[in-house]
Amino acid sequence: MQVRLPAVLLAVSLSACGPGPGGGGALPPPRDACETAAGWGELACGPVVESLAQDEQLHHGLVLVIGRAGVEAGELSVTADGGAPRSWPVVGGRFKALVPLREGENVVLLRDGSSAPARTLRLRLEPHPNPRFIRLVWVQAADGDGGFEGPVGTPRDAESARKRLALGGLLLQSFTAESLFLMGHGRRTFRLELEPDGMPRVETFRSALTLAEARARTGNELWSHFYGELASLPRREDSIDLVLMTMTDWDGATKTATAHTALGGGRLALFGSGTLYSWPETLDGVVPAWTDARDVDTSLLMDDSAYRDRYWANFATGLGACLHELGHTLSLPHPASGRGVMAREFDHVNRLFMLEEPPSARSPGLSPVRPEDEKYWDPSHGHRLRWHAWLRQDGAPTPAGSGPSLRLEGGAFVAESAAGLRHLEYSVDGQSVDFDAFDGDVAPTRVEHPRTELSARLRASSIRVSAIDSQGRISEADLEL
Repeated sequence: MQVRLPAVLLAVSLSACGPGPGGGGALPPPRDACETAAGWGELACGPVVESLAQDEQLHHGLVLVIGRAGVEAGELSVTADGGAPRSWPVVGGRFKALVPLREGENVVLLRDGSSAPARTLRLRLEPHPNPRFIRLVWVQAADGDGGFEGPVGTPRDAESARKRLALGGLLLQSFTAESLFLMGHGRRTFRLELEPDGMPRVETFRSALTLAEARARTGNELWSHFYGELASLPRREDSIDLVLMTMTDWDGATKTATAHTALGGGRLALFGSGTLYSWPETLDGVVPAWTDARDVDTSLLMDDSAYRDRYWANFATGLGACLHELGHTLSLPHPASGRGVMAREFDHVNRLFMLEEPPSARSPGLSPVRPEDEKYWDPSHGHRLRWHAWLRQDGAPTPAGSGPSLRLEGGAFVAESAAGLRHLEYSVDGQSVDFDAFDGDVAPTRVEHPRTELSARLRASSIRVSAIDSQGRISEADLEL
């Protein structure tokens, strides 16, 4: 069951806000009435924010604000902490806006074009307390200039690549926070290294591989090579690398790509740059990029969009695939259910941020995008990420030592952890098929299942079990039931 709204935003009263616009020319209510808990939920007091509470504290710098507007269609104007206003679409009376925050208190003003006053939303951005982080890396060839393939006349140099990857990192961080919140697990996300201006830092790494050498290798060979090379980067014990390769080359005649892959595991999530041309450089470019319904000319450009053949779809698939591979580094397998980011629903990460999806070669389009159209994580993976060490919000280090004990004991499977077990995932043939989750205030230190019952439940005798405890420690075991 999806959990979409914090309780503080529910059950509002129109009378507490005062008379609304219209009705004989009545004026909007006074500001003090709109500042009450009841007035917070009334359109007469301005756009209604449904996804965030007033004075909410956050740990990621690009927040998704979702709510209702006082107009059916048009634009929502958002001004963040005295900066220049940005416009976001209103579709069917609803809006979604990406708002950049700076450290400390932020005052956000939202105007919807109606006669209602501007809504004031106060948010506080605190540094992410987790010592672990995701490092964004742009890998260049030994003899390359750091550029990437794209349409003639558009920026394709290393600086453009770093801007696109930095914004992509913010979107992945925001997607993780909002999707887990909507699944009922709190607004948890990973930390990114930041520059002084608050944008994610992108590490530029020059490989020993030449362009020709990289393009002659398979995806698995490239992953293994870069896994070894990137071990020289600092703070390896606290970092996972999300890497895009400059070397990707598209052959329009044969419709094949070299130096392109999508692989994740261990400390490395690796992806090619063949469709980076479809990613925006700036926040103002997000809506245009995800509404760009132009056909991709595959005689010149790579198309990797689940056969949807449109610019917007390449952005969605490329960003989603990066998150998918990052998920593998966080211990997430493919789900047998076919649901979520770790299945092909990563092709639709755009739907969390957008209210419309343009047509494509596979779809007539979608307007409006409803909450039930949005794609998040498989339910098992949502529970796993709730307790993952890389998403912890308290800054506590993961204790040294082994993780939970997983074993067969007589006629039973037994899992144990003195810290308390939080999630057990059961996989068959490399796919997650079932799970146990313990999200309460007190977690069991021992979970036991009769071998015959577990085998019947999973319809298998050979399984892999992965466990995570309250301290974020993970153990895995292959078992014969």
